[in-house]
Amino acid sequence: MKNLIIILSIVIITVGCSNINQPKTIAIQPFKGFPKELTNTIKLAIENYYNFNTIVYPDIKIPKEFYTAIKTPRYRADSIFVF
Repeated sequence: MKNLIIILSIVIITVGCSNINQPKTIAIQPFKGFPKELTNTIKLAIENYYNFNTIVYPDIKIPKEFYTAIKTPRYRADSIFVF
C-alpha cells in the first residue's frame, strides 16, 4: 500500500520541452499523510540523478473521486493521472 501511495503522491509536470537546453522542472504533489522526509528524499533523488529543478507543492487531501469500492476497495490510478 505504501508503494501505491508513493506512486500516487507524485505528479510530475515537465516544463519547457521546446528548448532542449532549457532546464527541466519537476513538480511533486504530495497528499496529506505522506511523510515529508520521504518527499524530500524523492526531491533530492530527482535533482541529483536527473539534474532537474524540483518543486514540492503543499500537501493536499486525497480527493474522494480517487477511491473506488468496485471489486476491492482501492485507489484508481486512471483517476489520479487525470488529476
